[in-house]
Amino acid sequence: MDRPPPIFRYSPLSEYKAPSERAARTARRLRRIWKTATAAFRDPTAAAGDGSEGLDPEAALVAAEALPRFEVEAAADALAEALDGWREVDSTSGRVRVVVGPPGSHVDEVAAELARRERWRELEPPSRADLLVGPGALRGRTTEIEADAGEPALVRRLERWFLRSERALPSTRLLLAALRRRPSPVLVSCDSWAWAFLDSALGASDLLGEPLALAPLEGGQLERWLGPPMRSQGLTCRPRDEHDELVFDGDRDTASRVLGKLAAVARGNPGVALELWRRSLRRAADREDTVWALPAVDSELDLPRRLGAEHDFVLHAILLHGGLERDLLLEALPLPRHDVLRRLEELRDAGIVAQGGGEVSIPLAAYVPVRQRLAEEGFLVDGF
Repeated sequence: MDRPPPIFRYSPLSEYKAPSERAARTARRLRRIWKTATAAFRDPTAAAGDGSEGLDPEAALVAAEALPRFEVEAAADALAEALDGWREVDSTSGRVRVVVGPPGSHVDEVAAELARRERWRELEPPSRADLLVGPGALRGRTTEIEADAGEPALVRRLERWFLRSERALPSTRLLLAALRRRPSPVLVSCDSWAWAFLDSALGASDLLGEPLALAPLEGGQLERWLGPPMRSQGLTCRPRDEHDELVFDGDRDTASRVLGKLAAVARGNPGVALELWRRSLRRAADREDTVWALPAVDSELDLPRRLGAEHDFVLHAILLHGGLERDLLLEALPLPRHDVLRRLEELRDAGIVAQGGGEVSIPLAAYVPVRQRLAEEGFLVDGF
């Protein structure tokens, strides 16, 4: 029997093409209009009108065993295959390889897993606060990178080696130059938003070459990823808006219709798809073996209706840095301190910004609507 194709695959960034999101954008607009039009008349104790009437609103009732995990090991296999022969390349441009990905693609975990397998040296990023001291603070680190002529190394989380600040960017320039001059192979992992900025501001692609990226997941791949754990729990899954169909029944046409919509809403991003899938699942009290899946777009977090330019600048800075400490957010924005803190608090109250581990970040359930808004407002966005 032929083995199914792998779920994960890495290819050049220029080949990345997200599943069409046109229908998802239309659904978001209609949903926003409907909520706005009915907000003044809705009984606050009534159902939300999202098709979940009669279902328990707690998606957590679906056992964790019915949800897959991101398979870092399988993704590392795919990355190793994409890098096959890289270490034998004898050219300046070929010695450095970069792998990038958006929030939810686990780009650093995958690169670190491959480095651990191969026993490569891992170079962790410095404290971002050190970047503000000036290039001298990192000169020892960059000299170490440039002089190391041993086995391949991994430079982890390039987004942590820069800060969008006049005081910090000279240090990043030194790092990119050191990576290019390094005599032995080096793999670099980087968040896609940081890469977009570094490419625009410092010509990162010209210095380090075109990155690799995890190819987008389509409906069929989501079926092979999301289906097995659901089946192992003896659960039947049906789409809430199409009760006569099964989501996981081996019918590729059905899988492509139902899960193709999820892939489009998530823009092919595995972490976003998994989070929206988790949030969409509901159990009915009288059908314990049946799980209902609400439309994926209904699982996204709604953006506040009154977002302004200052909110956009805050969201953009957070994404450019792959999450950011609050004090450094002030350094990265040309806005008064009190304005940044107020807008940050408003976004946090709306659930569009989360805080943990000393940093602020964008929850995956809000990521795609935030990205869409920033793109529409003319901000630099990533290639995913």
